Amino acid sequence: MRPHHGKNSPLSFHLTAAADSISSVSDLFEECPSSVALAPVTDSDYELLCEWASSTSWVYARGSRAYLSPGEIKGLIVGSRDNFLMVRTKEGIAIGAVSWRTGQYRTSFEIGVMIGDGARWQSGFGAESVFALLSLLFNHEKAHRVEFICGAFNKPVIQACCAGLIRIEGILRDYYYFDGTYHDAIICSILRDEYYSAALPERTVPRADIEESLHVLRDYLVKHPVALRRE
Repeated sequence: MRPHHGKNSPLSFHLTAAADSISSVSDLFEECPSSVALAPVTDSDYELLCEWASSTSWVYARGSRAYLSPGEIKGLIVGSRDNFLMVRTKEGIAIGAVSWRTGQYRTSFEIGVMIGDGARWQSGFGAESVFALLSLLFNHEKAHRVEFICGAFNKPVIQACCAGLIRIEGILRDYYYFDGTYHDAIICSILRDEYYSAALPERTVPRADIEESLHVLRDYLVKHPVALRRE
C-alpha cells in the first residue's frame, strides 16, 4: 500500500496480489473456507520480507525493488503509521503480507496486499488475502471506504477491478518506472454498501447461540424484572 496522504514509507506497497489469479470479483467474495489467515509480523518474518522486497514481487507491489536489511525492515514497520500483518497458510507458512492505514477520515482506509512467495502465485492466495483484509476492515473497523492502487500492467488484478463491483476512480499516469519504461496505475475503491451487496457479515458468534442466549435472558427478566434500587 502506498498512501497518497503524507510521506510514503519505503516499505509501502499497493494492491497487487503479486500476479495472483483474481479472475473475477466473485473470487473475492465466494463463501468457502479460507486457506489463509492474517497474523502478526514476528521477528522471523523480517528476513523473509527482506527477500521479497528485492524480488519481482516487490515490482508488482511497488513498481521497483528495495534492497533493505532485516533490521531496516523491522525499523520501518515499527515506525510506520501503516499497519502490517503477514499472510499465512493453514500450516502457518508465511507467503505474503497486507497493510492498511487510515485515509481521509476514521473509517476510510488505504490498503495493500502482496503474495511474496512466487511459488504461490496463480493459486488463489492473493484473492483470499484481499478478502481477509476487506473482511477485517468492514466487519471489525467499521470501514465505510477502502481504496487501493494497482499497476495497469498487473493483468489479474485489472481483470478483477473491471468485473463490476470495484469502482475504478482514475488513472495515475506514468506512476511507476521500471524496465526503462513508465507505467500507469489505477486508483480504485469499494464502499461499505457495495461490499455487503456481495459479502455476508462475518459471524464470529453463531447466530443460533445469540438467539438462545437472548431467549434465556428474556425468560429470566420476565421472572425477575430489573427495578430501581429502593431507598
